[in-house]
Amino acid sequence: MNTFLDNLLLWTVKNDMQLNGNKTKEMILGPIAKTDIPLLTTPTGTIERVGSFKLLGVHIESSLCWSSNINSILKKVTHRLYFLKQLKRAGLSSNQLLQFLQRVSIACYVC
Repeated sequence: MNTFLDNLLLWTVKNDMQLNGNKTKEMILGPIAKTDIPLLTTPTGTIERVGSFKLLGVHIESSLCWSSNINSILKKVTHRLYFLKQLKRAGLSSNQLLQFLQRVSIACYVC
């Protein structure tokens, strides 16, 4: 991995870019994750090793288990259903509820 990191750092220099050490994470997948592997380091510091992270809205775990991603989606769905239930109790029509749901979905997609 150190070789790949060195190549990446050279590429960033050649292309007038800089690696953001605060956003760069390392995650080891599979059985090798249980071994003691030294941390990757850059001239600006050590890269954080994580067991899970969020990439483009998808929660990825080193075990490649989908439980945290599913739980995140369920949490969002539960919140939206709660608000829809409250709005329905307040007397909004089905058309208004649908408009609310579409606007919330678009707003969350943009975020």
